[in-house]
Amino acid sequence: DVQSNRLTKIENLAAQVDTLEELYLAHNGIDNEGAKCETGLALPFTKLDTLDLSRNRLTDTSPFAHLKSLSELWISGNDIKAFEDVEPIAGLELEGIYLEYNPVDKEFEYRKKLKEMIPSLNQIDANL
Repeated sequence: DVQSNRLTKIENLAAQVDTLEELYLAHNGIDNEGAKCETGLALPFTKLDTLDLSRNRLTDTSPFAHLKSLSELWISGNDIKAFEDVEPIAGLELEGIYLEYNPVDKEFEYRKKLKEMIPSLNQIDANL
């Protein structure tokens, strides 16, 4: 748990690539570039189930597209503007996603479109 530490990038996680199950990085200054560091989330984590990057500076979901073991992605309060920015994670088997407080949550039929994009979802924000 390294929340609220003014981090701008995620790195030095190579030793945990086969063991890390949950990562809480909310309330930092991590942007897409900082989320794609070679020794950070770009690694092929095999057990990472829950990722919390709420209240950071993300503009799309591309840093998470390869994280096949994820079931929970919490990225509320970032700067994800459109469904095209969410599209990179459409292939994941997510059970829950928190995207509220991003500009995309104002889109027409926001929850319906998310469910269509990621059919495995049973939790979208505070409700389905």
